[in-house]
Amino acid sequence: MTPPPTLPAFPHNPDNSLTAAQWMEGSVNLYQVAGSIRLQLLELQAAAEVQKKLSLKDNSH
Repeated sequence: MTPPPTLPAFPHNPDNSLTAAQWMEGSVNLYQVAGSIRLQLLELQAAAEVQKKLSLKDNSH
C-alpha cells in the first residue's frame, strides 16, 4: 500500500497573509488531496470486505 499523499502547504505572502486567490488555490489543493485519501480509504474498505467474505467462505467448508 502506498502512503497517503502529504497535505499541501497553503500559498501565502511573506507576512503570512493570504489573498483570496491564494486561499482558493490552497483550498482546492487541500480538497484534492483529501479526496485522494478518501478514495484510498474506500479501496481499503472494499478490499477488507472481499477478504472477509473469502475467509468466511473458506471457513464454511
